[in-house]
Amino acid sequence: MEGLTPEDMREYLWDCFDLAFRPEMRRMERSLLLNQLDTAWKNNLYTMDHLRSTVGLRGYAQEDPKIVYKREGMKEFDAMWEGVEDKVSDLVFRMEEEEGFQEALWSIGQTVHESAPKIEYTHPEQSIENQQKEAIGNTQTEKKKEPIRNLKEKVGRNEPCPCGSGRKYKVCCMRKMVK
Repeated sequence: MEGLTPEDMREYLWDCFDLAFRPEMRRMERSLLLNQLDTAWKNNLYTMDHLRSTVGLRGYAQEDPKIVYKREGMKEFDAMWEGVEDKVSDLVFRMEEEEGFQEALWSIGQTVHESAPKIEYTHPEQSIENQQKEAIGNTQTEKKKEPIRNLKEKVGRNEPCPCGSGRKYKVCCMRKMVK
C-alpha cells in the first residue's frame, strides 16, 4: 500500500469495505447482470437470424452480403452491450432507492430450504406384484376395439370380374364402385 496514491488508496479501502460488509449486494448485482445479459443475448441472436435472412437482398444493390452481415452484426452487438450497461445500472439504482430493499436482502441471505419429502420404500417384489395386478385389472375393464377388416375376397385390377361378365375387373365392377 506504500506505492499507492491517495485516490487509489481510497478506492482500495472502499472495495475492501464492500467485500467485507456487503456481499449480498455483490450477489444481487451479479445475478442482475447475468439475467440482463442472458435476455439481451437471446434478443441479439434473434436479431441476427432476421439479419441473415434479409442481408441476401443487398446483393441486388451490388454490395457483398457477407461484408454487410459483418458490419450490421457488429453494430447490433455494440448496441446490445450499451443496452445491457444502461439497464443494469438503471436497475441497480432503482433497487437501492426502495424502502424494503435492505430487509429483502437480509431475508434472501437467511433463506433456508425445506427438507425434501420422505419417500416410502417398498420392496421391489411387492411393487412388481402391484403393477401386475393393476395391469390385469385394466385389461378386464376395458374392451379392446376390433379393427375394421375387409372379409371379402380381394380382386386384382386385371383379374376377371367376379360377376361373370368375362371382362377385367377394372373395366366392369370397379368402375361402378367408383362412380
